[in-house]
Amino acid sequence: EQHRIVGLLREIESNSDELISLVERCSSLIDAIFQYYVWSDESLNQKPINQIAEINPKVVSLSEDDPFIPMEAIDPWTQQIVLSRIEKKGPRGGVRACGGDILMARITPCLENGKISQVPISIAKCGGSTEFIVFRALDGTDQQFLYHLITSRVFHSQAAGTMSGSTGRQRASASDVGRILVPILPPM
Repeated sequence: EQHRIVGLLREIESNSDELISLVERCSSLIDAIFQYYVWSDESLNQKPINQIAEINPKVVSLSEDDPFIPMEAIDPWTQQIVLSRIEKKGPRGGVRACGGDILMARITPCLENGKISQVPISIAKCGGSTEFIVFRALDGTDQQFLYHLITSRVFHSQAAGTMSGSTGRQRASASDVGRILVPILPPM
């Protein structure tokens, strides 16, 4: 029985490793598609991202029992929030977000490490680290398009390029990030 269970656990580990690899390949493919069809298309108009997204939008007040997403809950480069690392807000402050909003780290080294994710739709409202910038698509912009823009390596590197401050404590400001030009797809 132990051998059978160990065999099942090995199969699960193998499948898990294959799924992680598949997610990484899909992420690379999406980034390549965005690079080729969106960022490299010189025929597309460009606008500052703050014209297509609300940055640090207002959210109704939070209770101490609402979820709180600390920086440690975002897995670098996978754009995934580790649900087991979500905490209760408690008395702390921070940013506010709703399901579907995009969280992007604004402090070094988290921004450089790709700590960017989307709040699960199942979370109606939540708090988060003060070191996040929150993005929500404005009317006329698809939230998933915005998500792929922000998680693209091009946008990510431009956001990292806006960082300022003393060595080791550099931050990107929401206003500087808001001025980054992004390609706009024509309406459908």
